[in-house]
Parts: sequence; structure tokens; C-alpha cells
Amino acid sequence: MSETISERIDIPNIYCTLIVYFVADDIKIKVAFDAKYQPLPTTGFFSYLKSLFNSPPAKPSHDSKEFYAFYQQNLNKFRKPSWKIEFRISGPDHRYNSAGFRVSASDLFEFIQDLENGLNKMKVLSENSFSGVYSSQIKKSYSYELEIKGSTNNLSLYLSATSSSRYVFSESFDVNNAEILINKLKLVPERASVLMKDLKKINA
Repeated sequence: MSETISERIDIPNIYCTLIVYFVADDIKIKVAFDAKYQPLPTTGFFSYLKSLFNSPPAKPSHDSKEFYAFYQQNLNKFRKPSWKIEFRISGPDHRYNSAGFRVSASDLFEFIQDLENGLNKMKVLSENSFSGVYSSQIKKSYSYELEIKGSTNNLSLYLSATSSSRYVFSESFDVNNAEILINKLKLVPERASVLMKDLKKINA
């Protein structure tokens, strides 16, 4: 039985892996838990039986100890495949722990939009000469940062992350490599869909 399937995404300058894995389907678990506490019918013979005994205890809440126990017992029964992308950025001379961050399936669209915004701004700047060194932050999140740096005809999009040792490592992408990165990431959902089907087959 395999809990995950991973596949390398071939993009320039950075190590990138698509990871497909199982997660608990919280909605199905809650529905199954609630079904345990459905009230008895209020008419006919069941109503008569119910009247002979005390009313059943109220349904525990979804944050109760009873629900937590039910959740743990049924974790493998109610699972669904999901996916994420893991990015790793190496330090200088590969002497340090690499920096990394993950982009979940729900966050990929926003991440691609950030990259496209940086790429479009880089193209506009490349069409206009300027003196000195340019630097502009495109996006700063809790896990990564996107910046444009450089001079006329030598602009790059920098993707940065922080390592476990608190060092910040970056990789740069020129216009061509930034376009390759974006186009490759746009194909990930389709590939992830195939791998999720494979993961379900393996664990059937």
C-alpha cells in the first residue's frame, strides 16, 4: 500500500516535485458521525418504544472527545487524494540545508498569477531603458517572496524562501525561464489528476 506518489516537475533553476497523497474527507466523517445520532421516528411502533425509555443523549459536538475518537477510528475509511507542489532552493555551493516551501492545490492559481504579474512587469520594464539598478517586490507571503531585480536588459524574477537554518536563498528567472516555469505549473492540475487516480488504484 502506498500513501503517496511523487513526480519531478522539470523546470529551470529549481527543484520542484508534485506530491499526491491521501487526506481525510472531513465532510464525510462528520456526516457519518451525525448519522449515528439520528433521532428515532416519532410515529408508530418506534415512537412507542422510545416512550418506554429515557430520551437518547444529545449528539456530541464535532469538537468533542467522542468525535475525535470516531475521527481517528474512521480516518482510513473516509479518505480522498489531494496534491501539492514542493519547491526546493539550494544554498551556495550546496553546503547548506536547502530552503523550501509548498503550494497546495487550492493555492496554485494564486501563485501562478503572482508569477505572471512579475513576468508582465519585467517585460514592460525591458521595453524601457532606465539607469541604475531596479528592485521591486511582487509578492511576499509567509513561505516565499517574489521580486524583480536588475538593470536595463538584465532583469530577473527572483523567487526566495527561508531554510530551516533561517538563511534566505533565491533563484532567478529571466523572461524565457519565467515563461517556462509558468507554463509547466499550469499543466500540474491535469497531471495531478492522473496521479490521484493511480494512487486510488494502488490502494483499492
